[in-house]
Amino acid sequence: MQRRLFLGLVPVALLAAACSSDQPPDQFDVTTAPVETAAPDAFAYQVGDLDPLDFAQRLASVNAEQRSYKLTIETPEGEQVNTMQVLRELDQDGSLRLHAWGEIDQLVQELITIGDQQWLKVDGAWQPVAGLLLFGGEGDKVEIFTSMLTAIAYEGPDEHGHRFSGTINVAGYENQETHDHDDHDHDHDDHDHQDEQTTPVPADVTFWTDAALRVVRLTHALDDDARERLTTETRTAFGQAFNISAPM
Repeated sequence: MQRRLFLGLVPVALLAAACSSDQPPDQFDVTTAPVETAAPDAFAYQVGDLDPLDFAQRLASVNAEQRSYKLTIETPEGEQVNTMQVLRELDQDGSLRLHAWGEIDQLVQELITIGDQQWLKVDGAWQPVAGLLLFGGEGDKVEIFTSMLTAIAYEGPDEHGHRFSGTINVAGYENQETHDHDDHDHDHDDHDHQDEQTTPVPADVTFWTDAALRVVRLTHALDDDARERLTTETRTAFGQAFNISAPM
């Protein structure tokens, strides 16, 4: 399965020039409070198996209320780890603002998104990027993955927060990714296509939350070498104002 990477649809020639500083801008140096975990008798769940639907609804509801946070995504690729940092905030009207900085395949990239407008830093200068679908953290993995849950268990608190380990069915997600990248492949007959749509594709996912059930960390893998290539996402700086604005 192909995985969609940060700025994966930007023309290669543009990306080749999209080199910023090898350190993220000062805006990404945000205050990060320690994760607070509730006492076992005060937390929302007890150790053991949980109802996936109930858990998904509660987690999605709490996390949908978060208007801003910093997202850090680390994805292993061969011998290196691709790292992306995203400041994410919502306007009062629900419009999404993003400021993303990442080092992907040893190429530094920086992006600002405000609603349907986007700018990419090229040779130290911002340029508008029109008509392209860019991935810079706009997809909320908490909402996506909780909707795919088939099993979930609370394992208690650890150094990252309250730990929940589960299984998701990524069949639909996988098919969409494959369709996006492999439209040229039409060798399957209708029966095979139907099997792809209906056959479950299980994958592991682990959530960590704070005492308020805000997701502060999650790990997942959506390909065959799942346990060796876990993507790790952390969320910090909840509620901070990043004041993301158009760069030009």
